[in-house]
Amino acid sequence: MGRAILSLEGNGYDDSRLVRVRYSTIINYISQLYRLLIAIGFALIITRRLSVEEYGLFTTIIGLTGIITSIYSIWNFWVPRFYARKKYDLVSSAFLLDIIYAPVGFTIMILLGVYYSILLDTDLMYFLIGSLVIFISLINMYNRSIIIGSRPFIEGKITILRETMRLLFIYILVIIFQLRLQGALLGFVIALASTTILYILFMKHYNLEIPRPRFNKEGIITLLKNSYISIIFSLYT
Repeated sequence: MGRAILSLEGNGYDDSRLVRVRYSTIINYISQLYRLLIAIGFALIITRRLSVEEYGLFTTIIGLTGIITSIYSIWNFWVPRFYARKKYDLVSSAFLLDIIYAPVGFTIMILLGVYYSILLDTDLMYFLIGSLVIFISLINMYNRSIIIGSRPFIEGKITILRETMRLLFIYILVIIFQLRLQGALLGFVIALASTTILYILFMKHYNLEIPRPRFNKEGIITLLKNSYISIIFSLYT
């Protein structure tokens, strides 16, 4: 029944698209399993090589960057749908909102770093390294949203490569060079930056159009007006 429905010309599907959906599902499922395995190795390195204080600060910084960058998803939530429908003006509006928010998120991260450095007598440099994630995620989350709306299997391949690079960089910087907390943060940031290059290479290889940021008042209003939907969705997932 399901295959028959997907094969209907009226719904715009054919066998090649059905195969692509299955392929994307398999690749992304494998990537998540691989991610879990790599996470074990990552956790072993971090917990054994960092002190209790360093590990606590590491998780705090990563957690704060995760909270700050999650704001991107409020408008990037709509990018896959608009990109699939070729409404590139709305897609570019989402990218513009990302760019506008990035300095705000960076400022919040630095202020939190100053607060923690005074409260816990820690080095502000760690927060400066972690704040780079905010700008890198700006590009990565936007590119990821485009890929999900066009070639979802690419995300699975990139996830496998990203997790491999993250473990490799963490191993080199924390174990070989013994940089401890600084190495853990740098490894995390370098892996994300390498992911940006992977996104660009894959998107060029598959000829995916990347809409540039453009000021579109109506598009921005549309995204902000419907932001409550993505916020509610995030709260229930």
